Amino acid sequence: MVLSSLGMLILLILSEKKIIELGWSHLLVLGTLITFGISFIFSKPGEENG
Repeated sequence: MVLSSLGMLILLILSEKKIIELGWSHLLVLGTLITFGISFIFSKPGEENG
């Protein structure tokens, strides 16, 4: 989560400086997808909670 937060902070700064064109909703969707993607990549197959 920290990694995706830092990535979204960088994208927010670039967006505010008009280097890239992104809206707030894009940052929310990208942050969510990256967080879920990272958790999927680093989880063990067949691992269940409970």
